[in-house]
Amino acid sequence: MTLNYIIDSQGNQSAVVVPIKEWTKFVEHYDKLKNKLNILTGIKKAIDEVNQIKAGGKKGKSLREFLDENKHHNY
Repeated sequence: MTLNYIIDSQGNQSAVVVPIKEWTKFVEHYDKLKNKLNILTGIKKAIDEVNQIKAGGKKGKSLREFLDENKHHNY
């Protein structure tokens, strides 16, 4: 990645300029990583919930109850 630094009057770096083409690639990559993290977080929550149900600390749901609760979500 080609970066250009802006230096203040005291010689300290105060900003960075990133070419737009490289910035766009960075943002796309970041979005993909964020989506993967959201999926993995959801899986972890599901595993934790299953473990709570198995341990008796939480009541499970039937598939019908789950589908009824989530029919308006767009996944």
